[in-house]
Amino acid sequence: MQNRSFIFFCCLFLGWICHTPKVSAQSVQLARSAHISLITGRPGQDVYNLFGHSGLRVYDPSIGLDIMYSYGTFDFEDPDFLLKFTQGKLKYFLSVSHYQPFIDSYKREGRTVYEQILNLNDTQKQALFSFLQTNFKPENRYYLYDFFYDNCSTRIRDALKTTLKDDLKYVMEGFPKDKSFRACVDPYITKPWIRFGIYLLLGSPADKIASPFDFMFLPDNLMEGLKKSQIKQGNVFVSLAPEANIVSQSLISAPPYPWFNPYSLMWGLSGLLLVITVLGYLKKKVAYGLDFAIFFLMGLVGLLFLFMWLGTNHQTCAWNYNLVWALPTHAVAAWGLLFAKNKKWVKLYFKITMFVQLLLISCWVLLPQEMHGALIPWMMILALRASRI
Repeated sequence: MQNRSFIFFCCLFLGWICHTPKVSAQSVQLARSAHISLITGRPGQDVYNLFGHSGLRVYDPSIGLDIMYSYGTFDFEDPDFLLKFTQGKLKYFLSVSHYQPFIDSYKREGRTVYEQILNLNDTQKQALFSFLQTNFKPENRYYLYDFFYDNCSTRIRDALKTTLKDDLKYVMEGFPKDKSFRACVDPYITKPWIRFGIYLLLGSPADKIASPFDFMFLPDNLMEGLKKSQIKQGNVFVSLAPEANIVSQSLISAPPYPWFNPYSLMWGLSGLLLVITVLGYLKKKVAYGLDFAIFFLMGLVGLLFLFMWLGTNHQTCAWNYNLVWALPTHAVAAWGLLFAKNKKWVKLYFKITMFVQLLLISCWVLLPQEMHGALIPWMMILALRASRI
């Protein structure tokens, strides 16, 4: 379990997952008493369930059918799991499970679960159920997951539109029209270190303004979107989904904000380095060994950002402006501090680095990417250390 949590931490912003046992569902004709409902699991306290989960329940008491269709499942037993997960090439799939064990797992975790019975006629129910059965076939069930555009919620949103066609009218009134994807997920990231990691890895694509339709990439927003939307019954449009019923009530209370967080670390570390820098200035000494450690580490961090951009399929990690303060070239220039015989180019490099850091801070609010506020003191100390070289 600890290994799984660690894997999820390394890939913070890649999804909200509900891993359920696979159960085959044979083709059947649903009775008039059957219904299909949206199941929305509220966020939990672990990294992998920060954003909640969406699934579809198919219930037909006449034949004892009560199953859950869940997109966003993956196989931990894949021998190349970690490599594929990191590269964004891991295949996710549609899984089927019994409904009650699914709900019981949420109850054990103390998480709230909502159910919205979809207002579908017999033809519409059968069309959606047939779509899910076809989608569950081995040749159809796998897909490449995308955090914002292709996940457990968007798959359900798109499945409804595909099967119900013009009978479904998504009503997007009430959703903001000027909110970015990053701003959408921000309220869910209550743990400061997870939020820090996500802000470091997500590039400027996360700051793209989400359309009202895109808003339904989050389970909570999908639930709200279906409540607003309409379905055609006869010659009139009626509500697609009523107010959600609570299946399981949350017992989770928000944890206290920890004293040791990215802000306390960055301000504390920057304060310590400021004292060291001032003392070095008074003694007319330059600590090249310390500067080597700082900038070599920043270069390695920059290489990680660059790898996530160019070496993986994670589109949301592209065009990451954190590369401006963590340039991969810092790793090369750091060695020049110790071994270059002619340090003129080294000094010039770090003078440019100083101006870049100061420019980045001065243009903070104008950047096309929202960056974590804890980085400001760190950028200031990088500029100060670079000016002393």
